[in-house]
Amino acid sequence: MLLGNFLPRLPAVGSYIKRCSFYPVPLFWLAVALAIFLWIPQIHVPGPLRLRKQLSGAAFSGAVIFLAVNFSTGLLLQKMASSPYDLSPQGIIINYIGIFPALAAREGARAYAVGIASRRLTHLRFWITLIVLAACLFEINFFKVLLFKSSKEWFIYAAKDVLPLIAESSLLTALAFCGGPWASIIYSGSIKAFMRTFPFLPSLPWIAESALGTIFPIIMALFIWNWYNVLNHKQSKRQRESIGLFTAGLVFSVAFAWFAVGVFPIYPSVILTGSMEPEIFPGDIVLIQKFSEEQEVYSLSENDVINFKRENITITHRIIAVLYDQEGNISFQTKGDNNKVADDIIVMANDLNGIIKKVVPKIGLPVLWMQSREPIPEGVLDY
Repeated sequence: MLLGNFLPRLPAVGSYIKRCSFYPVPLFWLAVALAIFLWIPQIHVPGPLRLRKQLSGAAFSGAVIFLAVNFSTGLLLQKMASSPYDLSPQGIIINYIGIFPALAAREGARAYAVGIASRRLTHLRFWITLIVLAACLFEINFFKVLLFKSSKEWFIYAAKDVLPLIAESSLLTALAFCGGPWASIIYSGSIKAFMRTFPFLPSLPWIAESALGTIFPIIMALFIWNWYNVLNHKQSKRQRESIGLFTAGLVFSVAFAWFAVGVFPIYPSVILTGSMEPEIFPGDIVLIQKFSEEQEVYSLSENDVINFKRENITITHRIIAVLYDQEGNISFQTKGDNNKVADDIIVMANDLNGIIKKVVPKIGLPVLWMQSREPIPEGVLDY
């Protein structure tokens, strides 16, 4: 009888145990943060107190810009997905409890280390670099890395996770150096809090995540450092003008990232096979112009080189025949210049990505190396 009464309560008991097992980790980090901010003798960072408020405001503005760039990229690429986090009031509170104590402890420790390095050690750049890399070690998922089985997985993880992590750590270290721990807490915390509260998040291709996650923090770190020196009267008028250059560099970097992932009417793609030799070689990059109107598809003719999709791959081949059905719908017979026979599948209008406008030789060789061990899709290249 007692067992019968207890069994229906097992899910509630399991939920209670899960909640209890969650709290020790945040409590540990909260204790560490309190020790750093309240009990350990304070080591002040180089940034003067009179500039802390301005740099904290710059950190918040940077977080807003980063979120705006990511979300606008997701909207332009139509790559938005529902949030994986629990967005109920209780779930949001638990999410915040899970991130903010650890974040406060990490940035407090970072600022403490920066303060020591700036006052008691020689070779400051070496020690700052060491602080940047040491902070990254706590964020890398080493268990995930051990499961990788191919060079492609290593490459994507390094580009998508490790490089942005190093870039963000560089920015947070610059913020801690110039504005103290609250500047870096405000930047990182604002982004994490928004990501765990908003119902829809960008689901970008890895190359877009890598570009935005690496370029933006580096450019902003340079901007923060230059702006700090201007505010602290350590730069000449000519050097102050470089703030505009950093801003222009940020705009250019974002625009380049958008170009790489296909936001603009013309975008790049790396050629992986020799099916179009001798005009296009493996490792070349082709610039593809999208079709904005149906009439552009109907204007295609024989000898045009097009890019089209077949299942989950993209192919660049030449049109050898333009076909029409009884209703006037257009399709295309294609062939690789280096292939002996035409492609066995007709390319429909809906399969088209665009027409090739220009070939840029060899700059896609790193991507070619990454993909070299993968099988060549059937029908792309024959011998």
